[in-house]
This record gives sequence, structure tokens and C-alpha cells, in this order.
Amino acid sequence: MWSVAKDFTPEQVVHLLDQYAETLGDKKFRRETAKQIVLTIQFGRAVPAALERFKPLISAGLEFFLSCLSQNRLKEAIHELLLNHSDSEVGKSIFHLALHFPSLHKVGQVVARRPDIDPDLKKWLVGLEKGSNGSQLEQLIAHIEAELSSLAGGESVTVISELVAEASVAAVIPFRWHSRDSQTTGQGVFKLLRTRVSDKLEEELQALRDTATFLEKNRERFGLHQLKLAELIGELGDDLRKEIDLVAEQHRLVEAFEVYSEDDKVHIPELLPFCTPTMTAMEFFSGLTVGELALPDKQAFELADLICRSIICTPLFWKDDRALFHGDPHAGNILTMQRGDSEHYNIVLIDWTLAGSLSRAQRMLIMRLLLGILKSDSDDIARAIIGLAHDRSSGYGGDIRVLRSAIEGHLQLSGASTGDPLVKVFQLLEHAALQGISFPSELVLYRKAFFTLEGVLNDIHPGFVMSDSVERYLRDLLTKEFPLRSATWFIPQVDDAAAYRSLVSTSDLQSLLVHRTFSEWQQLTEFYTTMFGVSIYLAADWLSLMGGDNND
Repeated sequence: MWSVAKDFTPEQVVHLLDQYAETLGDKKFRRETAKQIVLTIQFGRAVPAALERFKPLISAGLEFFLSCLSQNRLKEAIHELLLNHSDSEVGKSIFHLALHFPSLHKVGQVVARRPDIDPDLKKWLVGLEKGSNGSQLEQLIAHIEAELSSLAGGESVTVISELVAEASVAAVIPFRWHSRDSQTTGQGVFKLLRTRVSDKLEEELQALRDTATFLEKNRERFGLHQLKLAELIGELGDDLRKEIDLVAEQHRLVEAFEVYSEDDKVHIPELLPFCTPTMTAMEFFSGLTVGELALPDKQAFELADLICRSIICTPLFWKDDRALFHGDPHAGNILTMQRGDSEHYNIVLIDWTLAGSLSRAQRMLIMRLLLGILKSDSDDIARAIIGLAHDRSSGYGGDIRVLRSAIEGHLQLSGASTGDPLVKVFQLLEHAALQGISFPSELVLYRKAFFTLEGVLNDIHPGFVMSDSVERYLRDLLTKEFPLRSATWFIPQVDDAAAYRSLVSTSDLQSLLVHRTFSEWQQLTEFYTTMFGVSIYLAADWLSLMGGDNND
């Protein structure tokens, strides 16, 4: 059937699928259709080399997941797939499949800009970041008008019949508004869930749970070892539930607006007084996403640096105990705006459905992990990982010696792949998770966000080193902290990393310097003769290590 259906008209394909379902019966039809979808799109060709050993797991998991879905949804998917399939373009088939399933759509957005992904696949997957993918505009506008009728404000709102953007679960529609006296006017956008997306997502979440059970029962077959797959799939389900919680996103938008209020280069959409539990009304920003913008080298580097500082540094070194971070920084969620007539750009961070927060204690441990990597200290690294773990006895049987040995082996294997210590931090956390160590869900989300952003920044400015950006940010922090640090030279007992926004104690900086050779130390102390000079250089020396300049 599958070999000839591509030559049929759409009406003939529908008729053929109905006949096929009637002949096989519901359960067998779903199993066979899922199998044929995976075979037709040749999904294994899309798996990056780094995940080669998981290829059977991914293909079998996708097939089982699809077989758990309703007959009607599978018919819709296979219908479009048969009409758009191309043997030479795997990405095209995967793109059209993902449009039908919010969970696959979200996964596609996340992996679209992985540095190791196939270029032809990437070309299609980036289309999932923004665009119009078939929502019924009339139904969405009818929902907006019904929600507006329940509001008691005196403003006049005119909905514009246009779909600005459409993502995995939501659609965005513009509007104009003015106050009753017409003295105040403005433009905004409504964000609301796509038609039937909640029902579709609930079905997919159950299918994900069933898939996790199936894969857990076949651990040996797929070589899962200590990997807690059910936990990872559960985290994906939690992320998807957050995607449809617009009330929670409204609260996060208010918080994010406050966090970035003092940074004139970063904008967060401000909420407008037309929000309801099923509709978010917010400020409109006109601009291209970072994925749509092509810039000369200097401007591209400046933009990448601004994005890295805003999404990585701002939360990592936030002043309060809890630090909000953007958990889904794919290219479609970062808009750009030119600053007047200049060649410089500001950014707008949109879509805060996936967001989380890290405590100061967690962020200190991340920095402790980074310090351990810079010093090649497997003991420090192991202790930081155990400190970050959700269950400190999970993975490696709770034996720190086994963990330390595994860390040393991983660092030797990955040493040539990247010179960026910050990337190594999150690679180590990912490696630990694959070996069975459980981490809090928000730390897992932060790790995912980091890798998503790594791919985005590499596309903006190929070869961009995130540690260099963090180094520049920290250099400013350490300079501001100098007066406070001065006291620790005389009262070492008060030297506590928690007292500094940089999350690094003076003794930490000194221990890094000891890691350098004695001859380098002599040269440094001869040249920097004053205590002030030595202190500042200690900080700069650590930062240069972080940037990958340590060749010891």
C-alpha cells in the first residue's frame, strides 16, 4: 500500500486508509501504521552520531509511542506524510510528522540547532520554531472575542485577522486597542492554545507513559544500563504540561519583566489588561527571530554575546536566592530589534511557559563543578555532582570512588571535543544522568536550555565560546567585589563564596593560581607588585583559565 499511495490523489489516500483500517481492525491498524511511519521516514538517518548507540531505542520508542495514539490522528499524520514524503529529504518527512503531534513538535524545536545534526534535517526542523502550520484562524478569533466579551474594561480592542506565529501548542494573533477616551492606544498580541491541543497533549502524555513502561521492560535489549528512562520521559511530560499553562506563564512574564527591567538591551513583553486563564494579552514587538537574521561577523558576535549574558549569566549570578531562567531558548523565542539607526541590536525574550528557577546553593555547586574542571580535580567534580543530585545515593551505587573514576574517563574521552569548560560542566551533568544519577527537574531543564542555546549561538556566530562571554561578565562582577574581598585578606574566616554574587571565594581564586606552575607565579608577582594588582590578576587569571587558555 505504502509504495503506491504516494501516486494517489488526497481523496484516494483517505479512502485507502479507511479500507486498510477496516480490514486490519483498530489495534493492528495502529501498530502497522506506526511501524510504516517509522520505516517510511527512515528515522534512523536523522539520529546524530553522538547518539548512535541509542538509535534502536529511539526508533522503537517512536514506533510504540505512535501505536498508542488514536486511529484518526494516525490517519491524519500518514495522510499528510504520504502526500509530502521525499526519499531524498528525511527532514521534510519528519517536519510534516511533527506538525501533527505537539510532543514531537517540541522535541524538534529543541534539537533543531544541535551542532551535530544533519544539515538537511536542520533545514526543515528550524521551520518548527516559527510559522503558520495550519491552525484554524476563524476558531481562534472566535475564542478571543468570546473571552473579551467577559472582560469589564472600557478599552476597545480590534483583533487583526492574521496569524503572527504558531508553535508546538500555541498561536499568536495581533490586535490594536485604545482607551475609552482614545487618549491611550497601542498594539499587542494574544497568545492562546491551538485548537484541540489540550486533548491531543493529554493523549500523547499517556502514550509517553506507556512508552516509558515498554522501554523499561526491555532495558537489556536497548542497552539502557543505569539510565532512568521513565524519569527522563516523565520530565518531558512535565515540560509539555507547562506549555499549556498560560496562567503560570503570565506570572513568569511579570517576574521576568522585573528581572530584566534594568537591562535596556533586553526586553520582556509586558502584560496588557486583557488576559484571561485561556488567553494572554501582551505587548507587541516587531522584529526578526535570531534564526531569521544574517549579520556581519562583528555584529553577529555582539548579538551572540548579549544573548549568552542574558540567558546564562543573568540567572547564574542573580542577586537573590532564587534565580528565574528561560527554559526554552530556541531561536524562535529570541526576537531582535535594531537600536534606532545604529548597527547594534537588542533582544526580546518571549514564550516563558517553560521556565524554572535555581537556588543560590545549586548555582554555587555549578560554579564548584566548573572550578573542579578548571583544576582537573575529579574529587571536587564528584562532590559537586553529588551535591546537585536529587538522590545522592543514585548512580554508581552511591560510591564516590566509582563516580570519580567515571568522571576521569569521561573527561579524557571528551577532552578533544571541546575546549569550553562551561560546555564540559553540562556535558558532565548529562553523562551523569545517562549513568543513572537523578537531578532535580529544574536543573535538568537548565541543562536542556544550555544545550539548546549552544546550538543557537553557534548558528549566529560559528565557533562562539560561551565561557568567554561568562568570563567577561564575571570580570565585571569581580571588579565590583574587590572592596568586599579585601577584608578576607585579613579575616579569612569571612571568605565565603555565598557572600559574593560571583559565587566564587577568594580562596577559590587562589587555589586556581596554585594550579599554575611556580615559574608563572614568579612572573606574575614580580609584575603585579601591589596587593590590588595581584588580587585583580588572580581573578583575571581564573577567567582566562575558564576561557580555555590553560595548557597545563
